[in-house]
Amino acid sequence: VKAYDKANNLAQTQVVFSINRKDSTYHLSAEASKLEGAYLKSVSEISLQEINLSKVPEDKAEIIIMRNNQETTLSYKDYEREETMTKEGWCEYTYRIHERYLQEEGAYHIGIRSRDEVNNQKNSLSDHQVGLRFVVDHTAPLGIFLNTKSKENIYQQKHNIIMKIDDSMGVESI
Repeated sequence: VKAYDKANNLAQTQVVFSINRKDSTYHLSAEASKLEGAYLKSVSEISLQEINLSKVPEDKAEIIIMRNNQETTLSYKDYEREETMTKEGWCEYTYRIHERYLQEEGAYHIGIRSRDEVNNQKNSLSDHQVGLRFVVDHTAPLGIFLNTKSKENIYQQKHNIIMKIDDSMGVESI
């Protein structure tokens, strides 16, 4: 929450709270939030966070990577997880996904699936709570001239050139 007074002084605070005690709350790290909806040439490590009043055993948490609607599930052996206890007594987990899982071209949707020690299960993607979406595209668009050949001499004052531009992830401008 940000508040400005009439002299333009800023007061800013952030509060994380749980209304429903039944399961985990997920959120993106500040760095991951910047990637939301982005088209990128490459991606480095990404961090997602989970908060729960109960512990989430290491082997009960998975990272879900959807690439072009194909699911890959990472178990605790495939990512790094840091566990801390908040001053309020909540368990907070930071999941670090290595870039090696994020290098192929495609449309990504990444989330967390977990089951806490009191057996509450949550999937951030199916519950529409948090999921990071971005596109990795390191291939340039392809341009093809349809009615003109390379090094062709054109003996006209005007000539309409037809060009087809194609890119697997879409073209922003021509």
